[in-house]
Amino acid sequence: MENLKSLKENVAIFLPENGLEEKLKLAEKENRPLRIKLGFDPLNAKQVQNNAETYINQLSKIIDVDKAEIVFNSDWLDHLPFTDVIKLLSKVTVAQLMHRNDFNKRFTENTPIAMHELVYPILQAYDTVQISADIEMGGTDQLFNCTMGRQLQESNGEVAQIVMCMPLLRGTDGKEKMSKSLNNIIGLTDEPNEMFGKTMSIPDDLLEEYIALATDFSIEEKMNLNERLKTDNPMLIKKLVAKNIIIQYHSVNEAEQAEEFFNNQFQKRNDENRVFEVVKISSLNFENDKITLLDVCHQLKKDLSRNAIRRLIESGAVQINGEKNMDAFGDFLLKTENKIKIGKRDFFELK
Repeated sequence: MENLKSLKENVAIFLPENGLEEKLKLAEKENRPLRIKLGFDPLNAKQVQNNAETYINQLSKIIDVDKAEIVFNSDWLDHLPFTDVIKLLSKVTVAQLMHRNDFNKRFTENTPIAMHELVYPILQAYDTVQISADIEMGGTDQLFNCTMGRQLQESNGEVAQIVMCMPLLRGTDGKEKMSKSLNNIIGLTDEPNEMFGKTMSIPDDLLEEYIALATDFSIEEKMNLNERLKTDNPMLIKKLVAKNIIIQYHSVNEAEQAEEFFNNQFQKRNDENRVFEVVKISSLNFENDKITLLDVCHQLKKDLSRNAIRRLIESGAVQINGEKNMDAFGDFLLKTENKIKIGKRDFFELK
């Protein structure tokens, strides 16, 4: 019962409600492990293999990837005859597809819906049939797609998978769901210092959400932290959350070091205690003879888009030797000893 309680913690939706218990009984009866599906959106062919490897690296922080099976739906979709595509589509009605909230809303508002968007949930569900999934996991925004998998399994005379949907964790901006494209993520493979700094940047009103969804504190510890939020300085709680996250994906020692680094880097105001990442000017590569501040910052922070960096510069979030520089496109003279601060957490010194 304790294991079952742990497995159910933080799950927003079970479909059917007692499905997990039934699947565990089935696995015990048949003396086999359950097949749990976690799907990722398709990408262009050149990027698929590289992205698959990054997914594996991230998942290795949570599960034993040696026991995981990585499959590509191109193995069956590329060889699916068109007659079978028609048979597959015949198993689903347009009315069923219109139950999906965003389809229904766009249809009501006369916003175009492309045919490939309608077909996607069906093909994703066909993946479920092909791998004989027992459980499919996803965010609450994937409920419709996951239930489509159940429907196709049942129409094929198979035992339907259960669906476990998790809440969507909001990103460091405190507004949108955590997403790499929105540059508001705390990555599972981020270095400890980066992980600590990003966690400390979340708005205070997100702390209860992060305590619940991102930490592995006990239920009692979580309740205690939520009580302390009513009276304590939120920064103290935030540091405990940040350290807990790092301990999960790195180690206790690295969590302690990350906290010390943060204190020196951001809470002590003089530059003597700050650590500036040394960058050799000769290592920077520029396409044009004219070099702008935007070019330099993009070389230093390649994980950010040029538009994101431009916004930082124009909002006064970039400093050169302690002085704000808001001219993204003006000529920039590369000089040794230049100290460049980008945003709140990144400090560089040119050599």
